[in-house]
Amino acid sequence: MNLTRMTVLTCACLALAAASVRAADPARGLVLTIERLDREGGVVATDSRTARLVALYAPAGVSTTPFLEPGPFRATWEGFLEVDLLDDYTFSAVGRGALELEVGGETVFRAAQGDLAATPPKTVELDGGRHRIRARYTSPTGGDAFVRLLWASFDFAAEPINPAVLTHDPETAGLRERMLVRRGREVVASRRCVRCHATSIDIAGGMPELDLGAPSLEGSSDRLDGAWLARWIADPRSLRHDASMPRVFAPSADGAIDPRALDVAAHLATLRSTPEGPPGDGATRSAGPASEDSARGEELFDSLGCIACHVFEPVSSQRPDPRGRVSLALVRAKWRPAALVEFLLDPDRHHPAIAMPDFGLDAGEARALAAHVLASARGKIEPVDLSAADPVRGKRLLEESGCLSCHAIGPRPVRVAVPAVGTGTPPLASALRPGATSGCLATGAADRGRAPDFDLDHEELAAVRSLAATGLASLARRCEPEYAERRIAALRCTACHRRDGRLDTWSMLAGDGEAGGDLERPRIPPGLPGAGGEGEAVLQIRPRLTWVGEKFRPEWLATFLAGGVEGRVRPWLEARMPHFAELAIHGDSMARGLALAHGFPPVSTALAPVDEKLAAIGEELLVQGGGFSCLTCHDRGAQKATGAFDAKGPNLDGFHERLRKDFYHRFMSDPQRIDPGTKMPQFAIEGRTPLLDFFGGDARRQFEAIWECLR
Repeated sequence: MNLTRMTVLTCACLALAAASVRAADPARGLVLTIERLDREGGVVATDSRTARLVALYAPAGVSTTPFLEPGPFRATWEGFLEVDLLDDYTFSAVGRGALELEVGGETVFRAAQGDLAATPPKTVELDGGRHRIRARYTSPTGGDAFVRLLWASFDFAAEPINPAVLTHDPETAGLRERMLVRRGREVVASRRCVRCHATSIDIAGGMPELDLGAPSLEGSSDRLDGAWLARWIADPRSLRHDASMPRVFAPSADGAIDPRALDVAAHLATLRSTPEGPPGDGATRSAGPASEDSARGEELFDSLGCIACHVFEPVSSQRPDPRGRVSLALVRAKWRPAALVEFLLDPDRHHPAIAMPDFGLDAGEARALAAHVLASARGKIEPVDLSAADPVRGKRLLEESGCLSCHAIGPRPVRVAVPAVGTGTPPLASALRPGATSGCLATGAADRGRAPDFDLDHEELAAVRSLAATGLASLARRCEPEYAERRIAALRCTACHRRDGRLDTWSMLAGDGEAGGDLERPRIPPGLPGAGGEGEAVLQIRPRLTWVGEKFRPEWLATFLAGGVEGRVRPWLEARMPHFAELAIHGDSMARGLALAHGFPPVSTALAPVDEKLAAIGEELLVQGGGFSCLTCHDRGAQKATGAFDAKGPNLDGFHERLRKDFYHRFMSDPQRIDPGTKMPQFAIEGRTPLLDFFGGDARRQFEAIWECLR
């Protein structure tokens, strides 16, 4: 064989090998299979999805999946455990039920029905590398079912296995099919199918997304440009490739806008928040942006992390943004300038389900940010002549075409009741019957008839049909852990926050040089309260989300997500935790879902009365000189930290209202295990601290005293 041919064959073999490795590359998390059991322990039905942790909590009478009835179940997690180094690892568990754990094909922990914590831990030696893992949990015969798998080594105390070291094969048998059904469930909710198709679904107990309406049309003329409205109504996805609004009026053969779309746009151009005044005067309470505000607006765009969710370049289905960001190219073509300022001040005023967050901007900030966005938005749309359009006919079309099944005209809708009867459409069960290829599920105009065109792609159609084949009962079931994961994705929480060992989008872009975001370097936050002394540079690190379901008491987290917590825990951060209107409605479901997914109950246990004796000792431990000097870096209520370091800690006031006590102890024992890179020092080594005058150096008792003091 000649050298050239050998080289070609060798390269081909290497390419095939590389492709094989890529195809087998694991995905984050484990495959979780839930089996509904009968009284004899036989399998009645099965469902699968991915899970971040070997943990769950299922209150009595609540199913761990929307696709199975509540009742006795068996949960099996399968995938791989990535271990860095050869070491001895000790496995244990907390919960009620039965649990068996296999690592590398060997049973390393087995607990019979009962209190899982009563089973002694088992230690095994594991080599560095990937080990196949399988954990099988059986729910107890009655009451709440919960389990949390823990591990420990010489280097760290018992803790949940970090999701960053758990992976699975995405081609696991049956997983793709079950995830496709879930995708279909999301499509049905996001396209608001229940608005037009009558159904008996219990919205109050079903998917939270089902009871959120579309944007209100109130004041359309005050806010939106007429040409943009016409082209949006004619073909939403031509302006935004991921639009969920359907195309109601089909374009003509030559691509011209359907006259009906022009008529509806003409009618919307008459809708003002006040009956008098030219367009743009009615809805706006603030002045429009001025060009000189643009420089400040650019700074805000960077410091608020807008770059993590938005890009100014045009985005299309053919050229999507690799990070899923929304294009602002057409903002100038869409918004009236003063209305854009108003929108930034109150993004959810007309749309409670909008993904755009409310950063609590003041009027000057909103004007500056609007000026920068308008100056940077280079996209254009072709002008549209509405002079010959008929607004009276447009009003009738708006009513007859079913638009008002989703949209309101009037004050912002919060929750929207499902109509008792459809708008002349078949019932939902009929429209989504197995094998349906007509109406909204059609791929061509002939089969679609008068149904709107959602422009569903091949995957979306397959997903909805997969849901139809399994039935629609899952729409009536609220599975809060899955809702929490959907919201983290839909609201793009990981655009600003790291999770499970992954870098957030904002930091990735900062590393790419696209924005001056969080590079984890000290910066001098301009004019932020509590930022420190004159010219003091403070490290800008946003909290990670990996342990959020274990970390916070769900009641506090629900209030926080709803925007109901006064003040800022980290006032020195340039970044601001925004408020999402949807979470003011369903933030409690998200908070409970995060807790359940970590194996904790959805309601916190009541705290015992404060131990005054312990609290007095804790006061001594807080201070500098004989204690841990906590108040050097941490504010305590109105009392400012005494140090001038670049790393500040959260305000200690209200600690017990925010944190679960178990998490507090875990963090205090080894902060770096919880939050790699934190400036919080580790005071305890093997359960002891250098402060021998307090409980002989017993770290847990000292940390307990600080907890009681802070209460």
